[in-house]
Amino acid sequence: MRTALLVLGTALLLGGCTEKKTLSVVDFLENEAVLYGTLTRCNEDPSGMDPRECSNARQAAERIAAIEERTMREAREQAFESARAEYREQLEQERELRIRAEEEAEAARLEALTTSSEGPADVGTADGGAGGTTDAQAPADVAPPEPDDQPAEDPPG
Repeated sequence: MRTALLVLGTALLLGGCTEKKTLSVVDFLENEAVLYGTLTRCNEDPSGMDPRECSNARQAAERIAAIEERTMREAREQAFESARAEYREQLEQERELRIRAEEEAEAARLEALTTSSEGPADVGTADGGAGGTTDAQAPADVAPPEPDDQPAEDPPG
């Protein structure tokens, strides 16, 4: 019986003395609280920590930083694209408004020209013919005045 207790005691002693499992990078990625605690202990007392565990914690921290940076960059790019699309839409609306205003101004100008050159509308004559002037009644073409035939005097020189 004594030997059985001795064997059992030795087994318990050896079983309790197993080395603590080193946490992997994946373990640290899954539990950020453990990661930051380990990083703090590694920075405060590097000699008291397992160098492999500190290395794994640093690698996990670098991966998390890279993931966060990628996420932030994608969010910035998405915000930029959204703002650019909004700006393009605004420019397109302004262009359409400007074109519409130009078309309305041109239509108003043409309307003003046609109403001022026509004068009062001619309805027609009593005999049903078209009103207005005939070629015989139209004013003759006026030619510009002829220049003087005298040559200009030469200035004294």
